[in-house]
Amino acid sequence: MATGTITFFDDSMRTQLVGWAGTDVIKCALVTNAVIPTAADVAPELIDYTELPNAGSYITGGANLGTWTALLTTPSAGVVKYDTVTDPSWDQNALSVTDPYWGIIYNDTQTGDPCLAYVELGGPIDLTLGSLTIVWNAAGIATITKAA
Repeated sequence: MATGTITFFDDSMRTQLVGWAGTDVIKCALVTNAVIPTAADVAPELIDYTELPNAGSYITGGANLGTWTALLTTPSAGVVKYDTVTDPSWDQNALSVTDPYWGIIYNDTQTGDPCLAYVELGGPIDLTLGSLTIVWNAAGIATITKAA
């Protein structure tokens, strides 16, 4: 998988359909490679992966991307776009983490912190040596188009 590739968990489509509220807070957490995420992970929750501890600029739970409503565009011509104005970032810090491999996008409001997608960071990323910013594509994180 190429660095920067965003993959939606297969099960995330079911999860969204069973009641994510517009006010739910969506975040991006950093995890190690102790458990490698795959699209086929069943009912993935943040606890299934090894999140990095509080250290330096990283705060457990990750970066706030906004509410579920803010991340979704209103459907137009059968197309819905996931997007955010927040490019999550963590500053270089001598006390920071040294082994993030993945960014996990998850719902911090729902019980169990269900996961939506993950992004390959090309890790390990050593935040003691430099900062990390995940820059989403200008066209959005992802687009879902209804089949004709």
